Amino acid sequence: MKVSALLSISFVLLTIIGTLMHEMGHIVPAKLLGYETTLHYGSMRWERKSLKYSNQLFRKYTEKAKVPQLELDKLDILKKREIDHGLWISLGGPIQTMLTGFLGIFILYIRRDTLKTNEFDFLDWIGVFLAFFWSRQIFNLFTGTLSFLLGNASSPFGGDEAKISTSLNLHAGTIGIITGLISVIICSYVVFKVVPRRYKVKFMISWLLGSIGGYILWFYVLGPALLP
Repeated sequence: MKVSALLSISFVLLTIIGTLMHEMGHIVPAKLLGYETTLHYGSMRWERKSLKYSNQLFRKYTEKAKVPQLELDKLDILKKREIDHGLWISLGGPIQTMLTGFLGIFILYIRRDTLKTNEFDFLDWIGVFLAFFWSRQIFNLFTGTLSFLLGNASSPFGGDEAKISTSLNLHAGTIGIITGLISVIICSYVVFKVVPRRYKVKFMISWLLGSIGGYILWFYVLGPALLP
């Protein structure tokens, strides 16, 4: 019971931490590209100072008179550049999450001799939890498909992966499906080949309950209060 509780709490915390790390993955490239950013509990906003100024100027001229062509050209250039940068900013979140997952796999790889002896210590658990950052891809596919079937979305594919796919002139589900399949392989390997037999059932139940609990706690309770 103690192990199950610890695993569940760990997944609750990792769901919250993983969400914030994912958004920071968007913020880093946005900052490097010169944008102002704002972190929210489940998203981030980015805008360039010069574009914000041009938008304000555009509204100012629109209210009084015809907008000068120079300002229109300037605004058009900035907006086109913003669209190009949007791809890199969208990539930042998933790349951060997947790199964290690969770090977990690397830890498990260098600990492979210890794992063969069925000894499992704190560092091994760290590797497992980090590797499970990949489970975000499974979660996205599942929730997207569920929303689509329930009529709450026009497509089963959404989020960063859909934006990236369409930006690359691919089907909206391309990136999501590919990374989702990779996620299934990685998470299955961790569960069936790495986690000790005595913990497998507890681990899977704790992952399910902890992830759902963490999602509800952050997106509906703590997140809106702390980072609206």
